[in-house]
Amino acid sequence: ACLGMMFLWHSGGKLSAWEIKGQEPEKVRNLIKSCKEFAAAVRADTTLQQLLANRGFSACLSDFGPFSVVTILQEAEVYRKLQQKLEDRTAKEQFNADLKEFPGIDDATIADAVAAGARLVTIKLLRDPSKALQLRAGTDRLELGDAVATGESTAAKQQFLWQGQELQHVASGLFMDAEVRYCHHTLGRPWETCSGELSARPRDGSDRQRWFLAAPEEQGLSCEDAAGRLIRHCVDGRAMEVNAWQLLAGQGVNISVPHTSMVGMLWLVEDLIPRVERLRRLDFEGEPDVGLSWASAAQLANEAGARLPTVAEVIEAGVCTGDFDQWLPVDDRGEELWIQTGNDGRLYRTEVPEFANGWGSDKEPHPWRPTTASSTQGSKLHHFLVADGKLKQFAIANVTTDDEHRPALAAHVPPGSEFLIRPAVFCEQRPPVKVDFEKLKACGGVDVCWLVENSKGDRFLQHNAADGTYLTYPLGSGNPCDEGRWYMKDGVYSEKTGFPVSGTLHGDATSFFMDVDCGPHGPHKYKFDGKAYTRGFLANDPDFDLCLAVRSDGYTKDPFEVYLAKMDDSDGQRWRVVGADRIQHVATGRFLHSRTMYAFLADVGAPWDANHTNLVTRPGNDSDAQRWLLDPVPCSTEGWKMLRHFRDGRVVDVHNWQFSDGGNVGCENAAHSYALGCSFSLCARETALGGVH
Repeated sequence: ACLGMMFLWHSGGKLSAWEIKGQEPEKVRNLIKSCKEFAAAVRADTTLQQLLANRGFSACLSDFGPFSVVTILQEAEVYRKLQQKLEDRTAKEQFNADLKEFPGIDDATIADAVAAGARLVTIKLLRDPSKALQLRAGTDRLELGDAVATGESTAAKQQFLWQGQELQHVASGLFMDAEVRYCHHTLGRPWETCSGELSARPRDGSDRQRWFLAAPEEQGLSCEDAAGRLIRHCVDGRAMEVNAWQLLAGQGVNISVPHTSMVGMLWLVEDLIPRVERLRRLDFEGEPDVGLSWASAAQLANEAGARLPTVAEVIEAGVCTGDFDQWLPVDDRGEELWIQTGNDGRLYRTEVPEFANGWGSDKEPHPWRPTTASSTQGSKLHHFLVADGKLKQFAIANVTTDDEHRPALAAHVPPGSEFLIRPAVFCEQRPPVKVDFEKLKACGGVDVCWLVENSKGDRFLQHNAADGTYLTYPLGSGNPCDEGRWYMKDGVYSEKTGFPVSGTLHGDATSFFMDVDCGPHGPHKYKFDGKAYTRGFLANDPDFDLCLAVRSDGYTKDPFEVYLAKMDDSDGQRWRVVGADRIQHVATGRFLHSRTMYAFLADVGAPWDANHTNLVTRPGNDSDAQRWLLDPVPCSTEGWKMLRHFRDGRVVDVHNWQFSDGGNVGCENAAHSYALGCSFSLCARETALGGVH
């Protein structure tokens, strides 16, 4: 049954029509051969069979020979270009003169910084510690080099000073820098659109130069190489990686979305000077047999002049409370978040206990959470960790940002106005369509949309474009089911596809249709009804007057879950922008909220898998969990925009891109393709009813 998925595109199958359409015959033959080899290997090996059952079809296939991610990366055009840029800069010495003169860091400055909590480190490849991160001489670009021993004259070129969230190269004094860019995934090959350049630049204090260490285990991933760390960008979550995962000296290092085995993304960050501990213990005192709630921990930390640590601070400090199940409170993701600090197989996994009645909020003496010092029940740990000092705030994405294509949310609506949040596909008001019938009949070359019905009664919308191409959608769907080319000559119609399709145009300019023989699919009726359609939807269809609202009985069981509802013009469906980028629910005063989660792609063909957080409303807390922006969909001819979550860049997403009253919505890593289910418009209350944008 698992091997039968080879023909199913959505399950990662390589022989689906979507995958092989348009491929050269020889490539298809090689693909079939590789698929047969995979099937034979699975049938002959019980270990592979077990892996297939445990990890799933797509994940198992991605480790096999020609289908392995490492093999595919070698052919990726984006890495060829990134490596070529590195070589071109070296050959042409196109290095800015003012960067050449930028001074390095002297020993006294390093000593003072380390005493204040910074780390002096080398960054080596986990899979090959003989290779280390360095700045290529004469350029502002990073590469792998053969590791140099501490004390050698050239050691400083592989040393970095990690101060808070800034990573400074010792020899040059420059800071690691990358454009803040949220991912729009190419399914199956996300690196082609999610990769970007890493460089070293003078300090500018911007979010471009903010980094943190992440553990793969944080999101529940089992990792054999437990010492490995991702070096992630704070505001888009992309991570430093070796180009095409070719672990060789001279290979460039840039950034991309973390995925699959992370072979070229995992690093050993080694201290060269003993570091000053930035976290301290705070004892949990009080009556016996009381468990530590998240709220109590936050209050006690504040009373001690401190704060709860961030996830990155716990990971960077290498905290481990023993070989037993143990959770400690942390505070940087906008929720009452806990991190696993017991090394029982889930070290650094994070979790949000369910709602107000979850274990994170009660006072029961659970064995997996700290208890008061005099307790005889529950955990034997009677303290938690706190950090001193305030966290630096992230910049607000506003109209003065250096990214002119991504203005603040407030720039999209009049100040103080109320609006509905509607799927963008239903916000376009279109007039009835007119077609030049005589030209259509004579030679084609016009735009025309056909309402198609087969002998079984199934209905589709086929958009025939003036350039001779067509796209077909099931009626009521935004996902295309067919594409090709069409022709018309003197009323005789045909399509270029895998089988003969031909028909005859009937009628005149006032009413016309076609009877079309679709080969093995039988006779079809193509009718022009003069109505406007967007993909598979009727424009201005009242059945799709949908918007975001709040309910208490949805799939998450959260009493303030956001979902898709039929428009009724009530306060419960209205929102307003507060400040630059927060969205407030008018009826309750609560704010649109989702926990910060940086994405990891276990399956490059399904970036949404295991990257979900609930979309809810919460009281205002000024956290990044309540910050949002509208980001243009790449190449959208309609001007659609995705409603993105700040920092992690995930999107508000209608599940399965199926639109209906009561439909489920979440915050997902689902920005891909034409973004049908994650594109939204903020429609003014006065004009939203009736579908006007």
